[in-house]
Amino acid sequence: PLPSPRAAGEGPGVEIEEQDVPLFEALRAHRAALAKEKALPAYIIAHDRTLREIARIRPTSLDDLALARGMGQAKISSYGEGILRVVREFSGP
Repeated sequence: PLPSPRAAGEGPGVEIEEQDVPLFEALRAHRAALAKEKALPAYIIAHDRTLREIARIRPTSLDDLALARGMGQAKISSYGEGILRVVREFSGP
C-alpha cells in the first residue's frame, strides 16, 4: 500500500493500493468540479481521507457508500450518485 498524505485534522490516514490511485485522483477531480460549481471549499464536500476510503472500497450502491467514513446521509443525498458514477467508470460494467 502507498502511504497516504494526511491533512490537518483528518486523523489517521487511509492507505490505498497503487491500483486505486487513478480512482482516487478521479474522485478528487470530481470533488474539485463540485466545489467550484457550488462555491464551496473542497473539504466541505469530502476530505481526501474519505475519497481514499471510497477508492479502496469501490462502493456500488448508496448503502455501500455509507460505509465510507465521512459520508453521512446529507452528503450521500447531495453527492452520492455522482460519486458512484465516477466509481462505476473505473470499475467497469
